[in-house]
Amino acid sequence: MTQDNSKPGISNEALDKLRAWDIKKGKPVGYIVSGDPGFAKPAGNNYLGLANKLVKASYLGFDFAMMTLEETSEVHEPMLREQMKVVKEKTGFNFGLHLNVRMDLTLAYGQQWSLWHKILIDSVKGAVDKIQPKWVLFHSSSNIRPVSVNPKQGQAILFSPWGTNIGSFIKNDGITYYSENTSLIYGKKIDDLKHKDNSDKPYMQDWFMSYYLDEYVKINLAGIVKARNYFRRRLKKDIGFTEAFSVISYVSKKIFEYDKKLDNEIYGVENELEKCHKNEPENSEKYKELYLKFQKLKNEKNVKLTNFSDELFKKNDFDERTFGTILEISKYNFYDLFETWVKEGSVADESVAYHIIAKWMWKTKDKMWAYVLSDITDSKNPFSDEFDPDNIVQNSELVARITVPLSKMVTAVAGKYIEGHLKVNSFEGGMRIDGETSKESTNPPHTTSIHSHKNLLNDNECYKDIKGEVIKTQSLYDYLKDEGLTIYIETNMPSVDNNEGRLRVMSILDHVEICRAIDDGEMINYCMDTEHLNLNYLNPVDEAKLLERWRDKTGLNPNKYFSMFHLNAPRPLWGVHGAIRRLSLDPEILYEQLWAMRKADIKNAYIIWEWGSWGNPGESAIVYRDLKDCLIQEIEPENLPPRLFGIDESFKAMQQFAVREHAFDMLKDNLFMFSLPDRTMRSTNAFNKNKMNVWLKSRYK
Repeated sequence: MTQDNSKPGISNEALDKLRAWDIKKGKPVGYIVSGDPGFAKPAGNNYLGLANKLVKASYLGFDFAMMTLEETSEVHEPMLREQMKVVKEKTGFNFGLHLNVRMDLTLAYGQQWSLWHKILIDSVKGAVDKIQPKWVLFHSSSNIRPVSVNPKQGQAILFSPWGTNIGSFIKNDGITYYSENTSLIYGKKIDDLKHKDNSDKPYMQDWFMSYYLDEYVKINLAGIVKARNYFRRRLKKDIGFTEAFSVISYVSKKIFEYDKKLDNEIYGVENELEKCHKNEPENSEKYKELYLKFQKLKNEKNVKLTNFSDELFKKNDFDERTFGTILEISKYNFYDLFETWVKEGSVADESVAYHIIAKWMWKTKDKMWAYVLSDITDSKNPFSDEFDPDNIVQNSELVARITVPLSKMVTAVAGKYIEGHLKVNSFEGGMRIDGETSKESTNPPHTTSIHSHKNLLNDNECYKDIKGEVIKTQSLYDYLKDEGLTIYIETNMPSVDNNEGRLRVMSILDHVEICRAIDDGEMINYCMDTEHLNLNYLNPVDEAKLLERWRDKTGLNPNKYFSMFHLNAPRPLWGVHGAIRRLSLDPEILYEQLWAMRKADIKNAYIIWEWGSWGNPGESAIVYRDLKDCLIQEIEPENLPPRLFGIDESFKAMQQFAVREHAFDMLKDNLFMFSLPDRTMRSTNAFNKNKMNVWLKSRYK
């Protein structure tokens, strides 16, 4: 640290302008210092309820508040609208709303998709109706990647990003790859996919996706891989799935016919031998000749059958073990099973849905895929065969580690699921335009799972309420756009221990690319949380440098997509929303992170201190205001003024006085033969009345 050489402070008028909002876009102009009033769960807390939390936030020393929903029901508190109106009028305070911290909009399991989507709709609807925040925020991902290193989550019905059954999505919206080869997409429910003898042999879906679900493929792995490779080669030669199985049928038929022919020869000789035995003794020449012929045919059968099979296998490009695996699986009617999978629910592991959506994104040249993969593709085409999801999965070392292309693939799909939640416009998934959500429909949909997502986006005229009036819906995205609210997505912390660095979406760049893909940063923006980045092994300063390179590469302004900081205590511990101490390393570390982001052009943003449930805010507001002023004045980190750390002339004077007052304390009991008096008669009297502590506490104020 050096002496204070900062530029002159800016005027109050200029500061007021910097606290303004871009009303049109709902985004900050300049830096807005913000605070979090914390949670109200402890019993006896006087700040239960959102209105009371806002009162608390208004006197913490910040210019803006972020309030977190501890329960979705908080937005349905009785008289909340009236309470919030009074508080906002009296305090002049504005705020944003952090939605349920456990929310995860990247999940493909149907029940979880539906649960979180309903909570999202209820939260947003209640917030807009009752409290009118400036923005809403949710975590981008709270669960780890759905790959083989993930503890087995079990089988469940899978949804597409738009809340439709994944099987229905394939059938109605799937591209040619899937619609012409629906048998590639597994089958009915797991019980129907097991072998009839209930053995531990791999399921049909495991065979097709062994390169993606290798955790479950433990029996006959070599044969499964060879079988899969055989079909992949066939499909790449434009030979369809049915044609590929016709080869198996042909081979198995030829083997069966040849086997039957050999058996008939043996059976014929055996009949002759029995007739001979009735008419002639066993030591006769005829009987001996027939017996030797019978034994020879029996002994040679396996050799002949093996040679015949080998010739067929070689001719048709697979070996006996592969043939055995394929033949076992070919007993199932794939098309019937797939139709059941479509109609009754697509039951499989979540990784199945992720692979399917990734393939769809790759085939349709989806921009989410292109943007998220851009930093690993460079000048390469992200839609080339190299980045075909099938190849990405096959080439990934799933048991040992998660390779970069695979993690990027998962991130791209996770971004698509977030987009799906925001943009689905259906009877089940959209916002009611009339503002009501509880009316009974006389013409309800059969079930979400049987509709294509295209139909869900366009069939809003199909449903009527009990009065016969048409029910119209709009997407959550359009609803918030009409209300002028920004949507923020934030890196989350790991949901449980040992999941650090394994979430589906983590880095700043990935979030920026997702925001860019959804709406080019018009309404969707990223919120950086320093604590959450640190917990996921991501250094905010290094991330800022990556953002700079991205800016130079694309020519885009990162601030268009990134306009909020959760600037927390710089310690990688779960939930460290503690007070920021001025006389510590905290301000220096936090400023280094902010400065790195400013160099990457993040010059308009909320700077939010999160409290959570961690004690007194202390000097946090003072530190954050000083950090903001240093940023505006563009003070280099190595030139930070001592005042940022609370070191000014008054502080120096108090320290000097304390040093002088106690300079000779160590001599008092050693140099003199008698104890020196500590107090005069009057101060002794004050001491006896327990007034000395009061005086000591106030002497340096």
